[in-house]
Amino acid sequence: MLREAGCDTRMFDPQDLPLAGNEAKDNDRIAVLHADVAWADGFVWCSPEHHGAMSGVMKLVLDCFPCFNDRPTEVEGKAVAFLQVAGGRICGGAIGDMQRVASSMGLLAAPRSLVVAQAALQFDRSGSLNELSLQIRLADIMRQLVKLSEFARDAAARSPQFAGRDMEHTQPALIRAAASK
Repeated sequence: MLREAGCDTRMFDPQDLPLAGNEAKDNDRIAVLHADVAWADGFVWCSPEHHGAMSGVMKLVLDCFPCFNDRPTEVEGKAVAFLQVAGGRICGGAIGDMQRVASSMGLLAAPRSLVVAQAALQFDRSGSLNELSLQIRLADIMRQLVKLSEFARDAAARSPQFAGRDMEHTQPALIRAAASK
């Protein structure tokens, strides 16, 4: 969907990603992740729900994101959309976990997310969603992500503080200005 909208996309494969920590700083897989994060204007985070929470693999990837308390990073001020799949009927824990992590990293969340319950029944053999309403919602979320990514990129170009630790102070004014147009 994002490619059809004219976006360049990359998918990060977490295979062989080491546990986060001091010994992982010089790891090639983490260097690839950091380069991809710096390159991207926005992110799509997708996790299965395991025991009411995001998967351990998703948490590991997020723990390896470039995020430092002493300076702004390539993450802050960028857009993110959340997707979740679950085997059962009641779900949503992974979305909440990802939203909390994104907020702590200074990311701007797309207003809607997609939770696919009973995932085994919702996808065809090619991996496409069976239900039209889920397809439409996913397309809407991807459009929101593209718009939010463009807004954040343009805002950061006009005001470098937007993408740094001062974002909390500049974001409300930018949102009011965008909403008044």
